[in-house]
Formats: sequence, C-alpha cells, structure tokens
Amino acid sequence: MKKLKLIILLLLLQFSINAQTYMPMPTTYAVWTIATTIENAPASGYKYGMYGDTMINNMNYKKIYENNDSNFNISSPLTFYSGAIRELGKTVYWIQSGSNVEGVLYDFNLQVGDTASSFHNGFVIKNVISGLSSIVYNGTIYKKWIFQSTGEFWLEGIGSSNGLLNSLIGQAIDGCQSLVCLSIDGIIQYNASPTCLNASSQYNCDGVFNTVSVPEINSKSNNLLLFPNPFSSSAILKTTIELNDAKLKVFDILGQEVLILGHLKGQEIKIIKGNLNSGNYYYHLTQNGNLVSKGKFIVE
Repeated sequence: MKKLKLIILLLLLQFSINAQTYMPMPTTYAVWTIATTIENAPASGYKYGMYGDTMINNMNYKKIYENNDSNFNISSPLTFYSGAIRELGKTVYWIQSGSNVEGVLYDFNLQVGDTASSFHNGFVIKNVISGLSSIVYNGTIYKKWIFQSTGEFWLEGIGSSNGLLNSLIGQAIDGCQSLVCLSIDGIIQYNASPTCLNASSQYNCDGVFNTVSVPEINSKSNNLLLFPNPFSSSAILKTTIELNDAKLKVFDILGQEVLILGHLKGQEIKIIKGNLNSGNYYYHLTQNGNLVSKGKFIVE
C-alpha cells in the first residue's frame, strides 16, 4: 500500500512539473553573470549579454556578446560577439561566431532518460537527463532539468547552471564556472550561489547596459582559430586572411594591456605565455587601424 501511494505521489509530482506554464528565454536586454575559478588564480567572472537582432540564413536571431566589465558594457574593448540564438517550439538554436551553421543549444521538451545534445565548435556534446524538478524564485516557477554525474542543470527561461552558452560543457579538472545571476532590462530575475568551490563573483547583477553600438565583426570572412585553448606554454592564432603589419593586443580581465605584438605578417601568430599569469585574457587583432577580430583565451 505504501509503495502504491509513493508511485501515485511521484506520478502527481511529474504531472505537476509537466503542467507548468513554459517560461521562454529572454528576448530583450538580458545579462547572465558567470563566476569562474582557474587553478590557484583569484576567482573572477564574465558576462553574456543579449543585445540586438540579426538575420542569418533568413531567420531572426538575438545577438549574444561576452563581456568582462562589472556592468555589461557593449562598447567596451573587453566585449566581443559570441554568437546568436533563436527559440522555436521550446528548443533554443544557436550559431557561433565565425560560423553560419546552426545547432541545438537547449531542448526543453526532453524528459527523464532522454539524451540532451548541445552544439559547440562543430561538435555535439551529449548527456542523459537524470531528473526533473522545479525551483521558485521571487514567485516565478522555473522547470529544472538535472544531468547525470556532472552536477549541471538547465532552467527554462535561463539556461545552463554553467552559463548561457556553456550548455553540457564539462568542468575542467583545474577550473570551474557557474551561473550567478540573470537580469532582464536591469531587473534581477534569478540569483544563486556559485556551485564552484571557493568561487565568488566580483561582478554585480544589475545588468546595466551602455547602449552605444559597436560594429559587428565580419567573422565569416575574418575567421580566426586559436589553439590550443586553454594553453600552458604557447598557442597559435591562425587567420584566413593575409596579415601585413598587423598588431595584436592582449588585455587581462581588468582591461589592462599585458602584451602587444606588432608588425605581424602572414596567417599565423604565436602567443607565448611568458609572464602571463593563469587566467582569462582578451585579444584584439588590428590591421591598418581596423579591427580584424577579437576574442579570448585562457592561460593555465
């Protein structure tokens, strides 16, 4: 009898979760703040920001930028275009910067036992959904998908506990990243303690935008590849265009210039760790005073 009651209770709970009103992803100014730790480096963080629309393959997408300022600053030198997302039928699709190939980032139709897939850098990462539940934040109910072994979870309308564009990406052995908060139009919609050990974010969650527009890099024609990333001794930055007297500037998470490489030629640039400490860095590649591309890398 007790076993029957338990089964009925679980079925009712599952029905209640499935019957909840679906919470779609944001469609306006939104900021996801992520806390990070890497080896023995001080805890830091970064932000993903949704700002503006774009048409790709005749479909409308929301542009996503990555930024390392305390308040999301779209015009900052520490801001670069990461990709674009769209949502259809409880599925979130995205196209990464430097590509026009669309892949699934989230599928909020999945049930316990289903295999979730997320598209990253031309590869599909998979994991099995081990549980469904929900959380309540400020009176709003968010359905929660829990994944096998990794500790990661999805929240509808928010995304991964690792950060918006980090779905199903496992944590590094010597590092961690976790979502701290989401704000929409400057109002905090979700706030949580970082899941990373000893992680704390020095960034606030108010989501204030500096709305001065910045030109979007033509990443299709100026596609760059940096490998390996992360790296411990050196990395190669490879471009599809021929460089002639180009300049590469590297910034730390505080926006300070820490490395400048000038008079660059050809299609490959070697970046040596040298005196760079472990942590996150951003780079700008310019030629004839014009921005060719910008991005980030991690030094181990």
